[in-house]
Amino acid sequence: MKVGILTFHRALNYGAVLQCYALQESIKSLGYETYVIDYIQPYIEQIYKLHGIRKFISGIPFPKGINSTIDRIKGRALSKERFESFRSKYLSLIHEPQNKIPQAIDTYVIGSDQLWSCNCYGGSIDPIFFGNFNKRLSSKVIGYAISTMDGSLESVGKDNLKRYISNFNALSLREQKYKERLESLIGVSAHVDLDPTLLVNETVWEKIVNENWSKKRPYIVLYYVSRDVDYDFYGELKQKAFKVAKDNDWDIIDLTSQTYSVEDYVSAFKFAKCVITTAFHAVAFSVIFERPLCAVMLRDGEDGRSENLLNAIGLEAAMVTRDFKLKIPQLNYKQAKEKLLQMRSESMKYLQDNL
Repeated sequence: MKVGILTFHRALNYGAVLQCYALQESIKSLGYETYVIDYIQPYIEQIYKLHGIRKFISGIPFPKGINSTIDRIKGRALSKERFESFRSKYLSLIHEPQNKIPQAIDTYVIGSDQLWSCNCYGGSIDPIFFGNFNKRLSSKVIGYAISTMDGSLESVGKDNLKRYISNFNALSLREQKYKERLESLIGVSAHVDLDPTLLVNETVWEKIVNENWSKKRPYIVLYYVSRDVDYDFYGELKQKAFKVAKDNDWDIIDLTSQTYSVEDYVSAFKFAKCVITTAFHAVAFSVIFERPLCAVMLRDGEDGRSENLLNAIGLEAAMVTRDFKLKIPQLNYKQAKEKLLQMRSESMKYLQDNL
């Protein structure tokens, strides 16, 4: 049986690419012939093109800090070759002319990531990620750990939402609150499942780890992902990280520029002495490799992914506020991994039952 995954695999974003790889490997482990459908989402493709970004921002007023945002986007553009290298090496891509969705697929798996977030498409949604495309009558569509953002489901409208959801044979979301919101809006129930990066065990990640990172001087990983609030906070966070590094005679590995390869991104977490981050997938890889972690809660409405995960596995101590006094927390990973294994088992069962 052929399974085709539809997700944000082309984004120049570590989490997007790695969750796709993990979902592919999870489905393969169940014995299915698995592909990643090389769907080119027009809006996402455009925002990662430097000339497109310049045209987009021309003449438009932006808040303080736009220059730093542009610098980060330029950094992503410079890393495009590395992301393409990872995709060609690790993803089983299937292409169709004219960006069409292939028909020779028995089950389409839509997920994970924020596929239903209007913010990802300039204020609208992409019907493709709601299963709204031509397919064989015998083909199934299932959603796996799809995420969204506050207000996005409401913006689709109840009637459209009902119509789109009817495309799915089975549906799972990544966050409990969006499951509850979907049920409240249209009365449709959904499963709640792990982000794919947490669905696979550490041996899958070992395949792409660069062991040379183990030979580096001891270091802290810093990874700041801005969500359009208080751009100056990155500087404050760096100062705190440098103080801890200095006190311990450690180096700083700052992944924020996204100029490291995808393999080096994963490797940096494996051998880090500590991780300081605002990003969900950095939290996930800290958990995978059982690293000391300071997960900074910006309280901007987007902390839910990290907060839900850390609460679910009993690592609340890893969460710190914006004004935190940096102290490396002692975390009980033995207990956390036991809870994670149970969640992983339930998520794999969802896939096995519905593919």
